[in-house]
Amino acid sequence: MTWRERGARGGWRLRTGFFLVVFLGAVLPLGLVGLWLTKGAERSAEAHVRMRTEAALEDVARRARVNWELHRSGLLSLAESEEVVEALVSGRKFGADGGGDSGSAVGAGGGPGSVAGAGTGSLAVAWEEMQGVADRAVFRSREGEVLAELVRRPRPQPGLGEAFGASPIPVTLAVHRPGTGEPIGALDAFLRADALLPLELLAPGVAGSVLALFEPLEGRPLLPLTMEPGVFARDRFLWEGETWLVARRQSHEPPLVLVLAAPMGDFTEPFVEAGRSGVFALLAVTLTVLLLTGVVSQRLTRHLGILAEAADDVAAGSLEREVVERGPDEVRRVASAFNQMTASLQETLARLSHQEALAAMGELAASLAHEVRNPLTAIRIDLERAGEGLGEDEPAARLVRRSLRDIERLDASVGDALRLARSGRVVLKEMDVGVPLRRAVAAALPRFSARGATLRDPFGLEEPVMVMGDSHSLEHLFLNLLLNAAEALSAGQEAGVRVRATSRQVHVAVFDTGEGMTPEVRERVLEPFFSTKDEGTGLGLPMAHRIALAHGGSLEIESAPGRGTTVTVALRPAGVRS
Repeated sequence: MTWRERGARGGWRLRTGFFLVVFLGAVLPLGLVGLWLTKGAERSAEAHVRMRTEAALEDVARRARVNWELHRSGLLSLAESEEVVEALVSGRKFGADGGGDSGSAVGAGGGPGSVAGAGTGSLAVAWEEMQGVADRAVFRSREGEVLAELVRRPRPQPGLGEAFGASPIPVTLAVHRPGTGEPIGALDAFLRADALLPLELLAPGVAGSVLALFEPLEGRPLLPLTMEPGVFARDRFLWEGETWLVARRQSHEPPLVLVLAAPMGDFTEPFVEAGRSGVFALLAVTLTVLLLTGVVSQRLTRHLGILAEAADDVAAGSLEREVVERGPDEVRRVASAFNQMTASLQETLARLSHQEALAAMGELAASLAHEVRNPLTAIRIDLERAGEGLGEDEPAARLVRRSLRDIERLDASVGDALRLARSGRVVLKEMDVGVPLRRAVAAALPRFSARGATLRDPFGLEEPVMVMGDSHSLEHLFLNLLLNAAEALSAGQEAGVRVRATSRQVHVAVFDTGEGMTPEVRERVLEPFFSTKDEGTGLGLPMAHRIALAHGGSLEIESAPGRGTTVTVALRPAGVRS
């Protein structure tokens, strides 16, 4: 498969992934949102209808309570009339004298169905006032015996329509003796439904709703119904294909159950229609998103596919792979970052390879140090003895001296390599940084004298400067820096040491007025084995750097051609956590 074919195949996979992401991240959520909107519209419509139904029924119940309070006073006047009180106290059946159209009474001496006029007394007046409110009243003694019954022919009021067929509403009132409050009997009155619920209440303010009255105990409907009475016992029901919601109130005086059922159709249609419109809008948006996704993904994936294939090649080990920086701005930026990444990865791998070589060298130095130093010591002793019998100007003496210098340099190289291998492992403890610094200065002074250079007296410290360190390792660190400074000086030039302590760090700076370093040399000076001197090992500064890092500190170099060099070592003061 060619590189171009792999790129096209990768682009197809990316486009498929784009469409999958769009489907899972947009189309599916939008579909769920549409479903939620539809269901939410139905729930909102139901909540709206139920709220209006509850409010309408509450208004009916409130008006019915007001009407009942008015009619209750009239019933109490009827029950507390002189004739009724006297008959209930004496416990005898009673009738009325005279007659009239307004009503009649079953008298004490009449048989069943015998009627006497209501008369003209207070009973007759009170009964007349109940015209249109109650068409029947029964008076009972405390023992429950019927003493009298008032009955009138109903006089329907024009315009009440179906309310004519309403059953009377039975109510019972206790009758008390005036003045004492002693119970003497009871009044059973049968109220007209239209007396409690006038015409405007029989048609509540919810369009199409149906009002029903029921007895609390038997559940008998008191108003004519066009539906099965049983459906009013539910919170909602289905009637002729339409959903109805039911609101219910119970009244204890008079004992009634008021029920209002309202259809949802007229109210839910606007909400459902709004939900449908939202769904259609979402579908249109979804189709638009899919179309745009196809267009955009076609442009993006062509270049992203190439990037993906290049990434596969890099993962397989081909770090030389580069991609052409073209396409949309974002893709060009990714391509540029990819190329920078591969270049950085190559550099990192090179450094790692170098570090592995350094580690291997350290292990080799550690293993060879003992094998090399013992023979070198024996050779040096033999050469020193051989040179004792030779004159200064003899050619053999010059050869011996040169061999001894080479042995010293070889021993120093082995020692430096061994210290570099071990410099990453130190045991830190509280110590005065001046102790290893003085020892290093004493060891380096002969080198400065040999170069004709001057090392300033660095010991202006009035008291010890305590740091966390390893005295032997720090001595090697400072000695390497001082020897490098000496090598950079010519006759008449000078070097020095500065010590500055703060609450967080102790800085030891070794400076010289030598020729300095170029930027190129400065960048590589900490690389092991890099040296600008023919006889240098290139291990002094790298070893000093590793010792500084092992102490939890740092080593910084400032240098410029003709301005000398300053190497600053930062160490952790005693008592300060790392």
